[in-house]
Amino acid sequence: MKGYLNMDQSTKRQAAEAALTAVQAEPQWADLAPTVAALVALKPTKYVEWVLLDLRTRCAKRDRPNPWEVENLATAEQDVRLAELRAVVATRHGRPADCWCLGLRDPRCSVQGGTGYGAYWHEYWCPCPDGQAAHQAAQARAYRALEAAAGIPSRFQACTVESYPPSEATRPVLATLRAWLAGSDEATEYRPGLYLHGPVGVGKTGLAVALLKALMEETLEDGLFLNLPQVLARRKRAFGKARDDAEDAEALWERALTVPYLVIDDLAAEYSTDWAREQVYTLVDARHAEEGTTIVTSNLTLAELVTERGEERIAWRLAELCDVVCLDGPNLRDRKARARPDVLTAVRAVVEGLPEQEEEAPA
Repeated sequence: MKGYLNMDQSTKRQAAEAALTAVQAEPQWADLAPTVAALVALKPTKYVEWVLLDLRTRCAKRDRPNPWEVENLATAEQDVRLAELRAVVATRHGRPADCWCLGLRDPRCSVQGGTGYGAYWHEYWCPCPDGQAAHQAAQARAYRALEAAAGIPSRFQACTVESYPPSEATRPVLATLRAWLAGSDEATEYRPGLYLHGPVGVGKTGLAVALLKALMEETLEDGLFLNLPQVLARRKRAFGKARDDAEDAEALWERALTVPYLVIDDLAAEYSTDWAREQVYTLVDARHAEEGTTIVTSNLTLAELVTERGEERIAWRLAELCDVVCLDGPNLRDRKARARPDVLTAVRAVVEGLPEQEEEAPA
């Protein structure tokens, strides 16, 4: 009833009018007439049913239930009866029987569970068409906010797995990546990372971005795109600079260590200092320790990372953290270049087609 008491008068009046219509038609609900206006303020039906089951289970385990449990059990039983009445009201007003918003309240309801440090919030959405439409709109807004904060370069923002141009060489890889997106360890909800390697121009970065976007959209959890050479250079430039610049660079790095989904783009691009190597190892080791889902792109295999760069520690961490996928196919950059006319060639053709100008005789 607390939720009902906090409702504005207009909503109370609408709830009472709708509920009384049902009470007048159904005499068996007459004993609830004084409280039927609480229908709209009542928590979602699944929640009140769960509360009743939980309290009955607790009371059954005790020889003498606590007085507060007995009182709460009586309240929960009344709430379930009110939920049944609400279903009658919903159907009589042309709404689905499981609709708990009745079109009179926000179709989203957040319910707190647990207490103290174990407290959490569970979100319910009304299963009626209005509630599902509002749920989808809220998810779309949340995803757009995540995508905007992920640091994805403009060039790759439109990339999806479906937009990647397939070839005979890449079709099996795309099937593997789709299976990777669909799968996770059901017991721990852990999803291994990906080490995506291949020659220059095959579309590794675009696919990594596509996978990152798909993960964020599916789970509505935070993600980040990190071009490793650029970020290392930015952190290095921040040393001794203005405090704000240094804090921004450090905040980005700290976020990369803990974000649920991370793309590390262009690993093993030229970096030669011990400081850079140590920073890369720190990042990979942190992702390994936290079991964060990490997608890495590189022109080198893990073996080449050891033999050509001497990065044995990083290679071992990545081998434990990631599934290794080789992307080998046509150079997409060459394809785009062939699709565009060569400007210099076009200019040369125009110039060569012009009639030669006769030189004027000196006066």
